[in-house]
Amino acid sequence: MVGVNTAVEKADVESPTINSHDISAAQPSTLSTHTMALCLLLLAAALAFTAATNVEDCGSTATISNLIITGCDVPPCHFQRGTNITVDIDLKNNEATSKLTTKVTATLAGVEVPWTGADPNACDNLTKGSCPLEAGEESHYKASAPVLKSYPPVSVIVTWKLVADSGKTTICFIVPATVV
Repeated sequence: MVGVNTAVEKADVESPTINSHDISAAQPSTLSTHTMALCLLLLAAALAFTAATNVEDCGSTATISNLIITGCDVPPCHFQRGTNITVDIDLKNNEATSKLTTKVTATLAGVEVPWTGADPNACDNLTKGSCPLEAGEESHYKASAPVLKSYPPVSVIVTWKLVADSGKTTICFIVPATVV
């Protein structure tokens, strides 16, 4: 060891000193590790509850920033008879309109039929923004449609549209679903 120290002394190089305080400061404390793990867990849980539903756009003129069908993250959605389908949409309207009309249909074996019970006046279901809507206005639409007990257990394609007073489709999405 004397030779190593002598070589270091001759090169005028100081050896770094490490004390136990420096080592413990470089390692995360147990408390911060647990806090970080808890934060990550809470973030993952929050994302799971607010995950957007994977749907297919069918000609929306508005920009959709988030679309959630309650209880359905990945299609096909399972719609329980005797309950409601609830849709939450964050959108940026790209065209001014004085009104929006809701149109919901189900396609079964190539035949499109109305899905009854959705409020046709979509303006009444805006929880952010109101009609008339300006171009560029950000809005939030939340609406429900019943899954009637009389509906047979069947697989369908649900189409949900919000139509502007010009006749243009502001929002349009389709999602495969199974009525159970």
